[in-house]
Amino acid sequence: MKKIGIFGGTFDPPHIGHFLIARDIYEKLELDEIYFLVSYRPPHRKVRASFEHRLKMVELMLPGPPFYASDFESKLNFAPTYTVLVLAEWKKRRKNNEIYFIMGSDQFVNIESWYEYEMLFDIAKVVVCERKKAPLNKNFKFKNKVILVNTRIIEISAKEIRKRIKKNKSIHLFVHPEVETYIFKKGLYK
Repeated sequence: MKKIGIFGGTFDPPHIGHFLIARDIYEKLELDEIYFLVSYRPPHRKVRASFEHRLKMVELMLPGPPFYASDFESKLNFAPTYTVLVLAEWKKRRKNNEIYFIMGSDQFVNIESWYEYEMLFDIAKVVVCERKKAPLNKNFKFKNKVILVNTRIIEISAKEIRKRIKKNKSIHLFVHPEVETYIFKKGLYK
């Protein structure tokens, strides 16, 4: 049984904080692989760059195995792509995977608004990384159903990066150098 981390997100754009969190979790939980699952049609978020651009940027950011960019959601016939349905399909197709679904506390604090969120805990081990802007109460409701992992706190956000690009400010070291080149070459987030 492979221990597989699935780090879902819009990655609009992917930044260095995403990768460092994934690497910390990979090491702390002794996972075999981590897939950056790029959201295809997220129900709760507006995306600025196309799926193809976001997938390409994730590919450029990652150093290779054991970290992978995944276009899995784009191959499903779900609209919108609810996380629980995507993970259920992943588990169905890859029965030898023990799934660790990775999310930040900023997402987790709204988990009860997610479609069929209760099923997430049956399908995967839910891994939550605490962020300063969304601290968890010590006795939060799902404490016994999640793996709370302390990772280095990288307070970078995709929103901040997009704002910096619009204002013609540097994003150097916020994103991987190849991602930075790609963003400017393609004229993204202007």
